[in-house]
Amino acid sequence: MSRNTTNNGRRPVGGAAADAMDQERFRARVGGPTPARLYLTVPFVVCGVFRYLFLVFGRDQGGNPTEALLGDTPLLVAVAPWAATVVVLIYS
Repeated sequence: MSRNTTNNGRRPVGGAAADAMDQERFRARVGGPTPARLYLTVPFVVCGVFRYLFLVFGRDQGGNPTEALLGDTPLLVAVAPWAATVVVLIYS
């Protein structure tokens, strides 16, 4: 059975209607359209991605991503404020 088939002929499973319903439930749960402000986290993401690329290609440390994340202080400095900002934006 494919994702876009019907559930006993009642309503479609998946698709745009289900996505819209999930978004409405999320907004109701967190108290409004706060995910629209998640663009404020982009600088942290860009900094973290470029730092990781530097570690992989500049220092040849791409073998173990967990070790690269937990062992590199500048990368942790990018991840910690990103996580804090996401929590504040979603739950405030």
